[in-house]
Amino acid sequence: MTNTSTEFDPSQVEKALKGITIPPRPRALLAVQEEMRKDSPELREIAHIVSQDIGISSGIIKTVNSPFLGLRNKVTSIEQAVMLLGIKHVVNIVGSMGLKNAIGKIDGFDTDYFWDNASDIAVISAEISKQLDNCEADAAYTLGLFKDAALPLLVQKHQHAYPKAMGAAYQNQKRSITDIESEYFEINHAMIGYHIALNWHLPENICDAIRDHHDLAILTNPDKLTPLLAVLKLAESIANPGIQLNWTEEDHEWPQIARAIFEYTGLSEPDYQDMKDFAQEYLLSRECSTH
Repeated sequence: MTNTSTEFDPSQVEKALKGITIPPRPRALLAVQEEMRKDSPELREIAHIVSQDIGISSGIIKTVNSPFLGLRNKVTSIEQAVMLLGIKHVVNIVGSMGLKNAIGKIDGFDTDYFWDNASDIAVISAEISKQLDNCEADAAYTLGLFKDAALPLLVQKHQHAYPKAMGAAYQNQKRSITDIESEYFEINHAMIGYHIALNWHLPENICDAIRDHHDLAILTNPDKLTPLLAVLKLAESIANPGIQLNWTEEDHEWPQIARAIFEYTGLSEPDYQDMKDFAQEYLLSRECSTH
């Protein structure tokens, strides 16, 4: 029997993590999280913290000026961007930019494309959560950003073997992606991502969703699904990472879980198509804005 993402014991995890360094929280995230713990967090102080890091501050400016927010005038001030985005959203961006910077470039892997796809899934997840009104948009956004955070680390460790293995995993029509991934590497990106999330002090429900986001025993059972997982899988079906990373030409996971997701959320096929059309408009507008 193969290990699913929830069946690893601590010794297995410790053994499989050898050679993989889980990035520590960046200083900016530590400082912002410390400010968040105060009874009355100051937006100006948070703006000051993030302005000290050029990479993070540019990511915040890019986000606030994205087509999805639809602002008429471009924002150039970090303080104004923080005011418009809100503290929780800024924390999400600080975390994702910190993780991106900590992992850096990887030979043979397009990290920029990978993070763009993660950002797409995060934005779409946030919008779906608003439409369904079943969970906080900030939590959905965070999950979208972090759910595959371990993939670059595994690519870095296993180099050419990892894309090949993930191609086999994503193209399997009956078994979970993480089951097959675990057969190759004795661990999977969901479990490592779970440990990253724990180390970065993300909320427990987000950590759990990262761990479970390819677990078919949960994703095919409406009684075990959570709002965050349902939102994430809807977003992934629209901006599919396996297809975007050229690991598969077709999403084989979605047909296995769609019925349970629809039952859990109350969505119909036409509802889903409307949601998909809206998200595709966003993806097209983002592509146009980058050219």
